[in-house]
Amino acid sequence: MNGVRITTGRVIISANPISQQVRLRLDDGTERCVDHILLATGYHVDISRCAFLAPDLVRSLRLVDGYPELTAGFEASLPGLHFLGASAAGTFGPLMRFVAGTKYAARALTCCILGQATNLATRKLASYEWDGLAQTPDG
Repeated sequence: MNGVRITTGRVIISANPISQQVRLRLDDGTERCVDHILLATGYHVDISRCAFLAPDLVRSLRLVDGYPELTAGFEASLPGLHFLGASAAGTFGPLMRFVAGTKYAARALTCCILGQATNLATRKLASYEWDGLAQTPDG
């Protein structure tokens, strides 16, 4: 990686093609011409910044570095409130940020809501049990 310039913590103000390169103007006022751009934007969950959650509700949650502290059923410290996806990554790891984590999350959440054991690592669920959960008398 000799000769590769890495810049972090900057915002790209503009990007314009110049022949085979791209001219970047950054928020610190600098400009540079580059061959390649890799944007690793990152994302930090901070539940307290979610405008759709009432401030009193947020204050009642146990948070760790902005993530809600969750039980095995994805339930927050406020009973009945569940967090899935990226907001669950603080408890369950980065896989929760991706589609690959949805199968585990869906099963754990379903078990929690139905009041069943949620330790899926030790509880073997036959596929017919899950097929049955998806079927309801009214369709």
